[in-house]
Amino acid sequence: SAQGQRNDELPPPPPFDSQRRNGGSVIIESIYEPEEEEWVPFGGEQPPEFTPYRAQHWVTGDGDVVSHDSHLNEDGEALYRFLLSTATEPPKFIVRCRGTHRETRTRVVTHSHTGGNNTSHHHHGTHTKTETYTETVVDFDFRIDITQHLLGASNWTVADEEPAYRGKMVWEKEIQDGMSLERKSTKRKENKSFQKWDTFKKQSGLAPWVPMAHRDPLTDDARYSSHGLLALNTSMRSSRSVRNWADDYCASEKLLKEFMFEKVVYGWNMAALEQSITTLIKSTYYTGDLSVTFQTTGNKVYIRPDNWLSRPLSHWWVKLLLWITLIYPFIWLFKRFAKNGGGIWRVAGAAYPLKEWVHCEDSVPGEDVAQYLMKKEEAYTREQRDRALAALPTYTNTDQKAPLPDPASTGDAWSVQRPRTLAQFNLSSLPSTSSATQAPSMSRLKQTPKGISELVGLREGEWFKMWEGTITKLVLLRAERSDPIFLPSEVVAESAGAMLDGYHG
Repeated sequence: SAQGQRNDELPPPPPFDSQRRNGGSVIIESIYEPEEEEWVPFGGEQPPEFTPYRAQHWVTGDGDVVSHDSHLNEDGEALYRFLLSTATEPPKFIVRCRGTHRETRTRVVTHSHTGGNNTSHHHHGTHTKTETYTETVVDFDFRIDITQHLLGASNWTVADEEPAYRGKMVWEKEIQDGMSLERKSTKRKENKSFQKWDTFKKQSGLAPWVPMAHRDPLTDDARYSSHGLLALNTSMRSSRSVRNWADDYCASEKLLKEFMFEKVVYGWNMAALEQSITTLIKSTYYTGDLSVTFQTTGNKVYIRPDNWLSRPLSHWWVKLLLWITLIYPFIWLFKRFAKNGGGIWRVAGAAYPLKEWVHCEDSVPGEDVAQYLMKKEEAYTREQRDRALAALPTYTNTDQKAPLPDPASTGDAWSVQRPRTLAQFNLSSLPSTSSATQAPSMSRLKQTPKGISELVGLREGEWFKMWEGTITKLVLLRAERSDPIFLPSEVVAESAGAMLDGYHG
């Protein structure tokens, strides 16, 4: 027909690519699958890979981190991740031993003077006199690094009932009021009591999240209290998490707000260790002024707003200049009383233990240490036996063409050389392929409501025994070192006569 002839004369449709170039709309494009296996979303390319936000910050001379990044003051998630990233870097923790004494010395001072009389005759003269003065002499001054013994960090928050800066310029606590929490300013008596308890925690090695209501004065255990509190599982003492506090800070519009994230070292009885080092140094018959201190640096992270007023106040020399010009008192009044003035958040941090109790997963509640050790010993013996049997050589029927002789009847050389012990089979050097190992010592185990826990890390007594001889040698050699000592082997006696009277002059 005529219509069929016209259809035969029509040109073929343009290719798919040309239709896309000419702006044509093709329905099949919505179900088109690319030749590659990688899926491409409709209407665009693959989204870029996720990269962590790198906030702008700087480090002070003491190692503290300060950031005025605007994004950290607006996005709680970014602030939370930044705090987690800074927690991966532990603080510097050292012990410093310094001994000094006062000496009275004399010196000759010459004075010149000019004299005259009414007749305008002048004469010049000099005279000398002996003066006495006192001077501080450093006998020894050295530092020992303890940072290398810190274990992994864990985040913590302040308990609701404890005084803390929660967004204002005064200490507050949160009280349960029905279904919600109400913030209330604490009294001076409560603040002093909390400060004493906080000092006691640091000296005794208690975790920073152990609250006052759960302390156990009858035991020196830093992990368990008489109330059955397992501090290892209750580091988040606040009703809010670190992320919630980050959101609370970012929601504030105060011009001079500040979020402080503190890194705390705990686990050792610092008061007892300090006394032990002091007694050790005095045993060398040292009678000077002795100072033994534990110093922590790089243990604070400050987040502050990005504005013209907050940035300059992060520099100490600006504060000093403002104090000299009597301007800073007015800034403090603005922070303290203005609605959009200042606010402080000190409610969270990271804790780094030197030793900690870790629950043994293969223990059960009600099991004592003796039962657990017996179970571990049986498991270890069974494992060694199974490994020995698995390592014994096997023989097939083709290998045993003739029956083996009876060693008891023949008494030949084969019966003498035949291996009969694990050492002869050379099984003692086989590597262990199982998680079952020999049981830990009884001094590192204790019974808890959950079962058995093992002490992980270095104990302060073990550290003191390791460094006892080195500390004595450093005192006798009158060592003065500004850089920390990491290993006891770094200290070498300078001379065989270094301890003799008069050797140093």
